[in-house]
Amino acid sequence: MKNYKVLFIDDREMDNMLNRLMVREEQLPFDATYITSGEEALEFLNDQTEEDFPQIIFIDINMPVMNGFDFVDEYNAQLAKQPKAINTTLCFLTSSSSDSEKERALGMQNISAFYNKPITMAIFADLQSRLNNQ
Repeated sequence: MKNYKVLFIDDREMDNMLNRLMVREEQLPFDATYITSGEEALEFLNDQTEEDFPQIIFIDINMPVMNGFDFVDEYNAQLAKQPKAINTTLCFLTSSSSDSEKERALGMQNISAFYNKPITMAIFADLQSRLNNQ
């Protein structure tokens, strides 16, 4: 099975620990990086080469300073059109159950999916089918 370069952006260490555990326990084919803020994630992404750039980015919505929506807006402005980002899939992975937030998230440019935390094999299977149908 192919290994995917994956970036998780979530300000809560507990959620990052849970996602790390789920990646390991579910044996997800992820080479994962965990970053705790949107600003830090943008710096990280700007520093990546084409071969190191994540193929999947999971974004939490509710984060201080730069929330997930703001991150996606900045990502679209700074990175989305760069060659290194062309094959990257952005998804929200959040604890939000708000229909309005889900609707807003799915209406954003370059967002492929909206999932509830934590990452699971079922989420990965859904995402993989979406990626294969693109």
